[in-house]
Amino acid sequence: MPTIDELIARKNAVQTSLLSLDGVTAVDVGLKYVGGVVTDQLSIRVHVAKKLARVAAGQRVPAEIEGVVTDVIERPYELQILSQEADVSILADTTHYATLQGGVSMGPSRVINGSIYAGPSLPTWVEAPAP
Repeated sequence: MPTIDELIARKNAVQTSLLSLDGVTAVDVGLKYVGGVVTDQLSIRVHVAKKLARVAAGQRVPAEIEGVVTDVIERPYELQILSQEADVSILADTTHYATLQGGVSMGPSRVINGSIYAGPSLPTWVEAPAP
């Protein structure tokens, strides 16, 4: 049984070729699933958007790579948006507050380079009542 470092090295050696196969979306190392149940067997896992009944011979994931079993996992992934331009000028509270209250978030009242910035909440300062 290879060590985890050896397994990762084997995965890294074949990752580019596996990612070039049709429908492959990711390659990792992890426990093999059989019939939807996780086993205790480490494998090189190949994630695909959709498992197909028929796959061309040149596009098949091998049953094992350098002595390590493979696992084909059907799991579609959706790319996450890192940043999105937004116009929040209508939502910005530009009121001047003489005394800050706890829970108030400080930050610019505009979008900077497509991102909205806000600071941490500040402690409450209460002015003493006039005598």
